[in-house]
Amino acid sequence: MLGDFAPHAAEYLRFLPEILLSLFGIVIMMLEAVARGKRTYLGVLSLVGIVAAFGANIWAYSNSGSAFQSMIVVDGYATFFRGLVLVVGFLCVLTSFSYLERERAQTGEYYALILFSLVGQCILATASDLIMVFIGLEISSIAT
Repeated sequence: MLGDFAPHAAEYLRFLPEILLSLFGIVIMMLEAVARGKRTYLGVLSLVGIVAAFGANIWAYSNSGSAFQSMIVVDGYATFFRGLVLVVGFLCVLTSFSYLERERAQTGEYYALILFSLVGQCILATASDLIMVFIGLEISSIAT
């Protein structure tokens, strides 16, 4: 009975886009602490993280199903909206390069907050439980 609560590898695969976005956000925050000079590479790194999460989203769809005691479900609906959120996040980061350069505000926190907000929105897209909807909404709203 106790072994039923341990997640399987397929469940981590279904949650891989959120894991990748979180890891890239953490790496960007750590690089921000030690960065000197121009920090435009942090924006490029966030774009790479979003593209990797988009690829993981497609890969997760190839192994669709529920994960974590059916708290999230990866199906066509979730894959589409998770992909839509990632494309909008990609465009947001891409269009903010010139604005941040003009305002001389190239900081890694901006990119990390966008990635963490994308994590919450991706959780909202895959949630099948009210608690996961609340968690996704809270994670997404922390960035504001």
